[in-house]
Amino acid sequence: MRKVTSFKLKQRKKFINNLTLWLNKHDVFIFLNSNQNSKKKYYGEYDVLAGIDVVSCIKSNKNSFSKLRDYYNEKKDWIMGSLAYDLKNETENLKSENKELICFDNMYFFQPKIILIIKNDKVEFHHFENVNANALFKEISSIKFKENVISNNLDLNSRETKKEYLQKIKDIKKHIQLGDVYELNYCQEFYIEGHKIDPVQTYSLLNSKSLTPFSCFLKYHEKYLISSTPERYIKGFEDVVISQPIKGTSKRYIDEKKDKKSKDKLLKSKKEMSENIMTVDLVRNDLARVAKRGSVEVEELCGLYTFRQVHQLVSTIKCKLDKDKDWVDVLEKTFPMGSMTGTPKFKSMELIEKFENFKRGVFSGTVGYVDPNKRFDFNVIIRSIIYDSLNKKISVPVGGAITAKSNPEEEYNECMIKSEAMFNSLI
Repeated sequence: MRKVTSFKLKQRKKFINNLTLWLNKHDVFIFLNSNQNSKKKYYGEYDVLAGIDVVSCIKSNKNSFSKLRDYYNEKKDWIMGSLAYDLKNETENLKSENKELICFDNMYFFQPKIILIIKNDKVEFHHFENVNANALFKEISSIKFKENVISNNLDLNSRETKKEYLQKIKDIKKHIQLGDVYELNYCQEFYIEGHKIDPVQTYSLLNSKSLTPFSCFLKYHEKYLISSTPERYIKGFEDVVISQPIKGTSKRYIDEKKDKKSKDKLLKSKKEMSENIMTVDLVRNDLARVAKRGSVEVEELCGLYTFRQVHQLVSTIKCKLDKDKDWVDVLEKTFPMGSMTGTPKFKSMELIEKFENFKRGVFSGTVGYVDPNKRFDFNVIIRSIIYDSLNKKISVPVGGAITAKSNPEEEYNECMIKSEAMFNSLI
């Protein structure tokens, strides 16, 4: 049984910065940062939620969902973890044969030794009897963190040339014209090998550039995920399930007139709107597999949300969970998320495997938590730097939705806009 020990934060930002440095002393942790977006509807229960050190864990590349259910039912405690995109091969007759630069298990969850929650000016330690929360609070508070002292000077390689990318978009559009798919999320990978980075400082820099509501910093021993994702995959509380796919992107500008023009262009773009609406239809169909009959509804369609780097269209779909289904059913029947596959989902994933030349792994997957009351929240892993500190490998995948109206050159430019914050955090 966990105890809860609370402390008032006098220097909230300083404590959070110190916390990221302290976390890196541990072999395993997950740090979820809403960047104070928790005040917005649905955007999060906490400002920061972190799970530190491993009491127990489960990892799997086979029968992962049933194992995950058994694990949670046994522990009846907080669990945190990740699902990799290639978990799709466990639920569908699919394969992943492309090269993976940094390997993650299809499923990895752990029962943290310590759960740390920050909301407003208070921090809570949810811990077991043998943990001294007072000593931990003093230790974290006393750390001296120097912000953004970083010089990576890295120039990433691409798995394909721009010419090859443009041709692939044309080839994908042929499949759309034939009716094989209506929309397909195509991604490319930028990477570098033989270089080390400071993961804490890189996360701090990337997060300061983005301040997204589902930011994530994860360490599994030598492997790191440094993410500024703005997107929620799935959230559940009581008998309500919510998904908030993002589709539709336009660039931010310092000049207010240019920025407003970029917003207006996004809202008037039939192509961007159609991307979002097709994904919404897919999510509605996925949720219908676990929902109480007739309860699936679109609460918000193509809402304009502004982030540091981009404007995006976000939709909110919700339902009531069927009484015979649980949170594992929700994940199993909706994963991978529709915003990272395409419509229809199965054919899109077949074509993704055909056209992409890297294995997505944790990219396009999800990181999140389930609490003792079966409340859960999971993000979409995009806008991320994936780092293997042992083998000195860095991966930055990026992509977007391709439709019949897609212009290959514009799709390439959109990828560059989306990846700008990650690239600049590695310069």
